[in-house]
Amino acid sequence: MAGTDHGGDYRPLSLATLGELMRSADERLRWRLTAEFLEEYRWEPADRRACLLEQEPEPTGDERWDVFLAALGEHLAAKDG
Repeated sequence: MAGTDHGGDYRPLSLATLGELMRSADERLRWRLTAEFLEEYRWEPADRRACLLEQEPEPTGDERWDVFLAALGEHLAAKDG
């Protein structure tokens, strides 16, 4: 599932896409998706990471995960300055 492949162009998972994928995922898969997002985020060049956080995720259908995604986005943005 790593990133999005459109005709061979790799794109890392964004926070908004992570939220979208979580809507149809169970708890275990949500944690796996979160780990994948963090791994892809970590390997992105620092100057490109902000674009992965720009778009606000739509509600996942679970308020706890919505709050988690918001906090994760804020944490990563603050960490990268």
